[in-house]
Amino acid sequence: MNVYELKPSRVHWRLGRGGMAYLAVTLVILSTAVYSQANLMFWAFGLMIGGFVVTALLMMICMRKLSVHRMMPNHGVTDEPLVLRYQIANRSKLAVFGLLICETWGKGDRGWLKSGAVADGLLGSRPSGWLLHLGPRQTLQAEAICWPRRRGVLQFERIVLESGFPFAMMHKVLEFEAPAEVLVYPRLFRIHRRLLSCLSRSESGGSKQTDRRGGTEDFFGLRGYRVGDSVRLIDWKHTASTGNVVVREMTRPSLPQVMILLELRSSDGKGPDSGFSEACERAISLAASLACDAYLNGYQIGLEVAGKGAAERVQLHHSLPHRTRIIDMLAKLDYSRLGNLSAKTDRPTVIVRVGSGAPGLSQARGSYITRPLILGGDDLEQYAQAGDSGSLYEMIQRSTPMNMRRRQGGLLRSLLTDKTSTL
Repeated sequence: MNVYELKPSRVHWRLGRGGMAYLAVTLVILSTAVYSQANLMFWAFGLMIGGFVVTALLMMICMRKLSVHRMMPNHGVTDEPLVLRYQIANRSKLAVFGLLICETWGKGDRGWLKSGAVADGLLGSRPSGWLLHLGPRQTLQAEAICWPRRRGVLQFERIVLESGFPFAMMHKVLEFEAPAEVLVYPRLFRIHRRLLSCLSRSESGGSKQTDRRGGTEDFFGLRGYRVGDSVRLIDWKHTASTGNVVVREMTRPSLPQVMILLELRSSDGKGPDSGFSEACERAISLAASLACDAYLNGYQIGLEVAGKGAAERVQLHHSLPHRTRIIDMLAKLDYSRLGNLSAKTDRPTVIVRVGSGAPGLSQARGSYITRPLILGGDDLEQYAQAGDSGSLYEMIQRSTPMNMRRRQGGLLRSLLTDKTSTL
């Protein structure tokens, strides 16, 4: 069925404060007219009743054939604006003015205060938008901006269309059942270039760019001829000396690797309290930021979570869907069920843990690191690059295929001119 053929699940009227004041004034005029028997007061009472009736009739006729469709974004990011778009169609022959669009949860007009995303702390405020004019047989788009406060699955229930034109004494409210959900990512930071340089020098499971056989770059070695080898690769000197056809095998570069081990273990063995939950969120945010920045810098990234009852391991790979899978996994991570699982990764590149990290990171930038880097969520501001923290459009949209080529030039210029201090 077409989305514009959906009918509202509930239609009701709401009398606001302005309408209550209007009715109070109307009753005062009526009592004055009855007491004084003045014709002017009766005329005023009639005008007040006429305005009330005209408002009710206009809203009843104009809002009969309204439909709305919510266009959900792919994801949201903690502490970043989340834009919801609505496509509203008016199939009536009359225009609609002053149309309010918002989200609601629970039961009743104020049920969203007791249940739903706002009451649970997922959203800072109720998403709401506004249309000044929606003409007859017209379809327009409206936007509503909300601010996710923490990561997780953000669920929506119903869309509300409301209008009180022309005198705003009464409001007609249409509610449409439109369940949907969007995944909110952890807060993302730009990681300092010095830290990424340390990761690229690490030899423990995340070695810098190495050469492997099977490419067309530099000389790797000699081997026997195989069916399908190019004639240009034949080493005629060794072939003549050995009597067997020998070909030159060339190298092909491999991407540097970063294997992230996220440890969410309680130090005292007790259940997670509010302080421990906040520390876990910072560690998750650090792991997600490392994965995003490492992907943007051409690393193969992997992830494993230790200390969780249903941990999942993501193998090393470099692609946009792979990075999205890692961020989705971190966004859905539930640390309320802590277990005693040990990591399966033998040699991770970096270990992200709850609390503070290991000291001495600044001394490691000049030499190779033979052990994994240990980073702590409490030191998140130390690892983040100043001035670039928590940017949704700079962190996520920068990595889309259509923007990669456009941003390569600007990224190269920023790397050449950046004079940031060391950690």
